[in-house]
Amino acid sequence: LKGEEVLVDSGSTLSLIPHRIFNFIASIFTFYCQDKTKCLGIMEKTQTTICWKALITDNKFYDSFPNIYFSVNKENNEFIQWKPKEYLIK
Repeated sequence: LKGEEVLVDSGSTLSLIPHRIFNFIASIFTFYCQDKTKCLGIMEKTQTTICWKALITDNKFYDSFPNIYFSVNKENNEFIQWKPKEYLIK
């Protein structure tokens, strides 16, 4: 989503993002997780949160989710990679 500002604070358990971006990410997860071999666990969704509860070992659970990439500078192909172990918190 071009032109949106996001605060990613790696020092806390929360990332504050606008609803528009949250809804966009949520829609991608909804599509991605339709494959029964992905997003292993039980999903609990509210209007402002999405939570998965692991039912299997940590590695298999995390490996079933996608990496998320945020573009920082498209011209120089710079991005931030957010791995499941980083965005899924216990």
